[in-house]
Amino acid sequence: MLLRAVMTCCVVVTAAAGAAEAGKLAPEVMCGVIAAGKVEVVVPTPDKRKLDKPVSCAIHLDAVADPKKTLVAQMFASAPGAMKHNGPIAPDKDFEQVLVPGDDFPACGDFTITARVTNDDDKVLWEKVIAVATPKCAPAAPAAPAAKPAASKPAPQDDTAWADGELAKLPADANVPLVSWVNMYVFLDNTFFDTYPTSGVRIGKTMVTRKTIRALSDKAGGAYLVTKIMPMFNCKDPADAMKTPSNCEWGKWHAVVQSKTEIWVYNTDDAFYGPWQAAVFTKKGGTWVWTAVKAYDQGEP
Repeated sequence: MLLRAVMTCCVVVTAAAGAAEAGKLAPEVMCGVIAAGKVEVVVPTPDKRKLDKPVSCAIHLDAVADPKKTLVAQMFASAPGAMKHNGPIAPDKDFEQVLVPGDDFPACGDFTITARVTNDDDKVLWEKVIAVATPKCAPAAPAAPAAKPAASKPAPQDDTAWADGELAKLPADANVPLVSWVNMYVFLDNTFFDTYPTSGVRIGKTMVTRKTIRALSDKAGGAYLVTKIMPMFNCKDPADAMKTPSNCEWGKWHAVVQSKTEIWVYNTDDAFYGPWQAAVFTKKGGTWVWTAVKAYDQGEP
C-alpha cells in the first residue's frame, strides 16, 4: 500500500547499493505520512516541516541474487533508545514499518532513518541512511522556583529496574538494545512479537521461531511462562503475573558479560542465588541479537 501510494504520488527515494552484494538486490526505500490510504507528506519533506504524525516507511526489492536465501529487513530512526524493527522481505513481499514520533524519532529536530537488508547470518547486504530535517525544538521555559522539599518517603516500586551498577557493565554498543529489550519484554505488548528474532531463540533444547512464539505463548498463558524469565514475584495469584501485575512485586535485572560477543541478562527476586533463566544476547554483524534462554547459577554465597 505505502509503496504504491508513494510511487503514484510524488517522490521515490531510491537507495544505491551499500555493499558488494547490494547491487544485485536493487532495493528502494520510501517514507511518508499516510492519511486515508493516500500520501499526505513525502519524507524527507522538501520544506523541512514539523513531523508530529507517524511516518510509514517501506523497503522494496526488485530482484534477489539467490531466491533460496532468506533476507531480513531492518528499519530504525535515530531517537535515543529507538527500537530496531525487523521482518522478512522478498521481491514479492515488501517490508513496511510505521515509525512513531517520540518513540522512534524525535518530535522536533533533525534525525535519520536507517533502512537495511541482511541475510540469515546478520550480514548487512544493503543499507541506506535517510537524513530528515525538521524545525528545532523551542527553547525550554524558565524553571519554576523550587518548592519547599517535603519529607522524604520511600517511592513505591511500580516498575522493573536494573540493579545498581549493572548498566555500567554493558559495552557501550549493547546498552541501548538490551535496555530496549528489557522494557519491551516487561510489558509484553505486540512489539515483543513483531521484533522477535527471525532466526529464532533457542529456549532450552527447543528452537522457538517467530512463527511459533505467539502460539506457544497463548498455550502457556503468556510469554513469561514460555521463557521462564519472570520479572515479577510475590504475586497474590499465579495468574497475576500475566493479568494483574499490580498485585506483584518487580524484580531487579542483572547483566553478565560472558565475552565481547555474548551477554546474559536475567531477573531476580532479591534471593541470594539462582538458578535464573537468562536471556542470551550474541553480537552478530555488529548488532546484538537475542539468541537463547539458558539457566544461570552463580553458586551459593
